[in-house]
Amino acid sequence: MSDNPLGEINLSEPDDTAKERILQKIQLKETLGRISENFQDYLFDCVEAETGQRPRVFAINDVSRVKKFGRTGSVDLISVLFGTDVGQQSAKIAVKFFRSGSLEEPQEEARKSRILQWRFDSRDPPVPNTKTPKILYAGSKSAFLVYEGIDGYSYADANIPNETKAFLVGRALAAIHGPELGNIELERYEGLVAISTIQLPGASSQLKDIFLNLFGKHLKVLKESPGGTTPFGDLHDGNILFSQQSSDEVTPENVITWIIDPEYLEETSGVSRIEDVGVFFSIFFYEEFENTNDISETVNHFKHFIRGYDGVLQTWGAPSLSEIYPNGIPINFDVSLALLVEGIDLMKRYGVTEHTKTQYKKRVKFALKLLNEDLIQL
Repeated sequence: MSDNPLGEINLSEPDDTAKERILQKIQLKETLGRISENFQDYLFDCVEAETGQRPRVFAINDVSRVKKFGRTGSVDLISVLFGTDVGQQSAKIAVKFFRSGSLEEPQEEARKSRILQWRFDSRDPPVPNTKTPKILYAGSKSAFLVYEGIDGYSYADANIPNETKAFLVGRALAAIHGPELGNIELERYEGLVAISTIQLPGASSQLKDIFLNLFGKHLKVLKESPGGTTPFGDLHDGNILFSQQSSDEVTPENVITWIIDPEYLEETSGVSRIEDVGVFFSIFFYEEFENTNDISETVNHFKHFIRGYDGVLQTWGAPSLSEIYPNGIPINFDVSLALLVEGIDLMKRYGVTEHTKTQYKKRVKFALKLLNEDLIQL
């Protein structure tokens, strides 16, 4: 058997010819058949949950897939039809391919997925309905991962009130961070402030000094806080899926929050809890301000997020965010820093064009307003 059983599959674009799609489907079915012993227990669990009977043998009969594209690669959402000694069955899996073709990248994500799973499992008590997909296959010489399939909707597409979404994300992020308190490593933020400010393209020395002074005031808040933790690293709405467990009215109790793609999960402690929060909410604050010259709706969602986060901390007997940050939750600092980093990154990734310059300048202007006016008030 090949060390890379999916290596021969052509990861083609959506305009494939019908013949190519048929050939790929055949290859996919054969490949999954070769590696299926690695996720046999998962398939049997699915059957047992559905029928109450646990199969002893199975064989894959057919597969169908939907391809989705992300920042680092593509994901095939696959329905597997298989025969067993208790009848014909179906289950879902997800195969994530890495655009880089690197063999190290999937192994690293698999390792971080297991760390994230451990964080969720080790909380006492655990946070209800907060999960990450289990890894079913991670070949050491394969540029892909196989995850359990999820019936869920993205943050944007889920038919759930925005306040409830924010509340659920707050609970999930608290589960990631945990109850332990620790000092915040100021060197990290001094470095981020220096880099993001010095690298401001086209900014005058005066503007850079203004940013440095405003950021400096907020650094004092971090210095006096025990809010250090191990962060998710790059939390955004694309990392979140929701699945509703019943057709009843949507409540936090009947929705599962899935955290996916932990490729930037950090293992370093001493990172401010609000860094993840600022990265997540920065795009929502920015887009609302651009569209309405107001941020009141996102502030309301942020309050629900805090309610969810603090509720989890309370079950652990840990202090609330306002107690962890006695001089004020530094959301204006972290949203501003995230906006500057994003603006600079846009120009690095897509080049200096009129569009990226405009997007960058808008972010700089909004970040300055946030810092100068402490615009986000709870």
